[in-house]
Amino acid sequence: MKWKLNSLIIVLLFIGLDAIAQQLMEDFGNDGDRSGFVNITEAGVLLGKSVNGEEAHLSLQSINGYQFGDYLSVGVGLGVDMFEDGNVFPIFADVRGYLMGDRNVSPYVYGDVGYGFTSADEIENYTDSQRGGIVYGAGIGIQVYKSNRLAWVWNIGYKQQTTFAKYTDINGGLHERTLNLQRLVIRTGIQF
Repeated sequence: MKWKLNSLIIVLLFIGLDAIAQQLMEDFGNDGDRSGFVNITEAGVLLGKSVNGEEAHLSLQSINGYQFGDYLSVGVGLGVDMFEDGNVFPIFADVRGYLMGDRNVSPYVYGDVGYGFTSADEIENYTDSQRGGIVYGAGIGIQVYKSNRLAWVWNIGYKQQTTFAKYTDINGGLHERTLNLQRLVIRTGIQF
């Protein structure tokens, strides 16, 4: 139940951050180049085999930042990665370099680094404590502009999230577990 509430909170934060980014773009205007406040909202899947055999998990993220000219954007992102043991809520810095940014279709590279908070109620039904850890990722993508400020984005990359848990098994034994969730990430979304 706790993960459902946390997921709802994240979705509401996405909506609020998107509204703020849109208002800032309207307030500051745009004179033809792509410099200015930018929002990138993406949905996708994390591919990789889990402990229980699941191979795909939903991933959502929203990045708000600033685009410097046609070739570089820097922002702060907030996301949710939905795993079988619970959700991970990454907060991260995002940097993107657009290789042909002055064109309507441009490949790009990106890198992310931050911290992922966890929401799992329990691991193996006996969790005593759990905490998140470092999250990082990198990849390549392509963006296709539909207008001067609106673009569709697609990307593929690698993402690693570390989490830690302490739990007592049914025999009273105390165990510590470190999970390094290494995943192939495939996402699509919009940039405005």
